Amino acid sequence: MKLGPLHMIMSKEFVSNIYHDISSTSDQKLLDTYNKKRNKIAEMLLKAGANVNQKDIFDRTPVFFANAISSVKLLIKEGADLNITDKFGRSVLLAAVSMENHKQLTQYYIKTMKFLKPDECQSTVFHYVAILQRELDIFDYLEGKFVKCDYLECKDRNGKTPYEVSRFKLQSEINKKFKHSLLKQRGVGAPWDDKESELIKRTVINFAEELCKAIGEKDKRLICTLQRSGSSEEGTKIGDLNEFDFIFCMGEIQKLCTVDDVNIEEEFVTLNANKDIPQTFTVFFNSEGRCKISEVRLAFSRAVKTIVLDEHIWKSKDIILWKLKNSEESDKPVVTLEIRLFGCAYKDEIISIDLVPAIRKTEWWPTKGGRCELLNQNDRIKNKGCLLLFQTKYFVQSETLMRISCSPVETELLKNVLPLYFLEGYRHCKLIYLWLVNNHSSNIHIQNCIKNNLLTSYMFKNCLFYVYENYKMEEKPLTPENSEVAAIELVDDILSCLQSFNEKCTFPVYVIPEREDIFVIKSFKQYSLREDSKTITTHHCKTREHVIKYMQEIHSGEKF
Repeated sequence: MKLGPLHMIMSKEFVSNIYHDISSTSDQKLLDTYNKKRNKIAEMLLKAGANVNQKDIFDRTPVFFANAISSVKLLIKEGADLNITDKFGRSVLLAAVSMENHKQLTQYYIKTMKFLKPDECQSTVFHYVAILQRELDIFDYLEGKFVKCDYLECKDRNGKTPYEVSRFKLQSEINKKFKHSLLKQRGVGAPWDDKESELIKRTVINFAEELCKAIGEKDKRLICTLQRSGSSEEGTKIGDLNEFDFIFCMGEIQKLCTVDDVNIEEEFVTLNANKDIPQTFTVFFNSEGRCKISEVRLAFSRAVKTIVLDEHIWKSKDIILWKLKNSEESDKPVVTLEIRLFGCAYKDEIISIDLVPAIRKTEWWPTKGGRCELLNQNDRIKNKGCLLLFQTKYFVQSETLMRISCSPVETELLKNVLPLYFLEGYRHCKLIYLWLVNNHSSNIHIQNCIKNNLLTSYMFKNCLFYVYENYKMEEKPLTPENSEVAAIELVDDILSCLQSFNEKCTFPVYVIPEREDIFVIKSFKQYSLREDSKTITTHHCKTREHVIKYMQEIHSGEKF
């Protein structure tokens, strides 16, 4: 990353939101004390020869990281150049609009800087304010700063004024009158900017492909192929494309192994070596020849960390690294990478990318999984097979059990089997729940639902499959005259299906109904804790019942 000591000390935040709400004199004193200590360290670094204008791999100098006015003043006093721009052409002023202390920082920079330059997209500070929805009182400080045009009339590279890109105009209320068009509404069901959203998609996919290639080059044992997954691949994403899922299929490990189904009604299998294990791979297997899940995950995580901290992976001019989150929990086989993207319509957009190492098994299906009708009727779908995730068993000291994922089949069903209006009905369900969470978070049932993750997109998706199967069995027409109306009406069936499973306190995964129950509390599934599991599951279903009813009332127009 080429971060110098000044970058590091300036990036240390005391409390992430303290600038928004300093509620007492003691809070202010605490913040001031912290900033003084930080500045003291910075002064020591400067006296020792630290470069006040050193750039990281994204061309940011230490002043880009400073969130306190006292720190900014110190750096300027020591020669910080405010005319330096980062790889996006952002000045420190434009970068400050995204920061916690944006109100004080923007006012200070506007007063201090001689000229207010736009970025490479020709976006001004007012474009940033409009897009990031910042309420800044900065008009009094702008006299003479813009010389070419009125600052509110300046246009970006796409010919848009700040008003035209403003997200303050976002319609967030669900209104029955607009129910048919919610999924198409910018910033609600649809991306804020369709054209640039597609650019985001291509940029992220290209980055993931480069990362996949680099992982194999870094560690030959981890040579892999890339498979897309999740809502961005299924075509069911709500709003902006800011979440992506990628499966990194470990081909070299797969060549050495066969699957042992262990013949139990669980969502796990083991991966066993089928011949002599090459020396370089022995660390991935135990004495019985079974694949050690944690060792593969660790090697994958190390490779990813090394690569993303190297400037060569960041070829795109539109993205920078933000955070790398490596889950320490055995039940989460994901490395999450957060990047920040800059364009004309999106500024400092946080994109979350889940990186999942797995084994891809085409034309393979677990025994005792049950048989759903859609798979029975179509071998092509069934032959998509499963993924085996490097995810160990919940609360059990086992390093060899791998979780079965049916995402290849689920994606195939959504993209190539179900009618398009089914996907729109599914998206409506997700949108209603999102609105409910955002607008009624004080409700105790919704709070508990959020806290315990009691309603998920995966539940709506499985209901969608069950409803489609019922439609086919009842020979209902699957090509309606008005698909928009049909999608709205489908929401009733999805929510009713979910409520029906909820009343029974059991929800079999559609594709492998005998091997996995969505409602089961995994941590209590084993040994002597089954009664506790039943009690808690029943309690959760009671909470979920209220929230599903709220969704049904919102959908019917009874509650807004």
